Amino acid sequence: MRLISALLFSLVFATVSHAEPAKPDAVKSKASEATKAPAKEEVSTPAAVVAPPPAAPALTKENVETIVRDYIKAHPELIVESVTNFQQQQQSKEIENARTSAKEQIAALNNDKNSPSIGAKDADVTVVEFFDYHCGYCKMQFAVLKELLAEDKKLRVVFKEFPIFGDKSTELSQIALGIHRISPDKYLAFHQKMMEAENADATLAWQVVKELGISEVSLKKEISSKEVEDMLAKNHELAQKMGIRGTPALFINGEPYLSAAKKEKLQELIADARKNIKK
Repeated sequence: MRLISALLFSLVFATVSHAEPAKPDAVKSKASEATKAPAKEEVSTPAAVVAPPPAAPALTKENVETIVRDYIKAHPELIVESVTNFQQQQQSKEIENARTSAKEQIAALNNDKNSPSIGAKDADVTVVEFFDYHCGYCKMQFAVLKELLAEDKKLRVVFKEFPIFGDKSTELSQIALGIHRISPDKYLAFHQKMMEAENADATLAWQVVKELGISEVSLKKEISSKEVEDMLAKNHELAQKMGIRGTPALFINGEPYLSAAKKEKLQELIADARKNIKK
């Protein structure tokens, strides 16, 4: 818009500049003649009508499109800058929405008895992770969480089964939640096997179930129960309220971090959470 305004100004200025000014010599000559001529009765004459300068040509849609296209060709970096700014604005909005929703849903995030958790019972920081067993970044995130749990004795992690990569992911989450319901102490072992496997699938899952000594009959019955179905639906509903569209998504004492976090970054977020407790 600034470019178009400048062009319009130039056009108008050029038009005005080309209007022919009065000639100084002609003015002096007429003045001299008036002095020499004998006095006559003054007769009023109508003032000459001066035609206005021609209007600047209007910019058409095609003119504007050409100007914009040529400017973008000359400055392609503006496209990258514009896209980057838009993405940053969208991310800021998503984070703010998640932060507001997390405050309202903090009990469902941190204290849902149907969500598996591990760590200190008297933890001062709770990290909640929404994940999918077929998410590569989630596998990396689990490795980080596992290290931090071993090092930080005041940390607790809550696992939110959030299958978003199709039926195969849903099947693994159903098995995991079924295990949590009938043998909660064996959930972490199953979770770890799935996260550390390069290609986790149902065949591997049932093999791990057998290794853990869990009754396949009892587990299949649990998997098909309405309780497990409701648990997954509840996780999806919670994620939707907070605008979560991908995995992993982390909440550290309710503060959102909607991406995978390396160990150093997550330690920083945990430290910030502890500082906020003291305020």
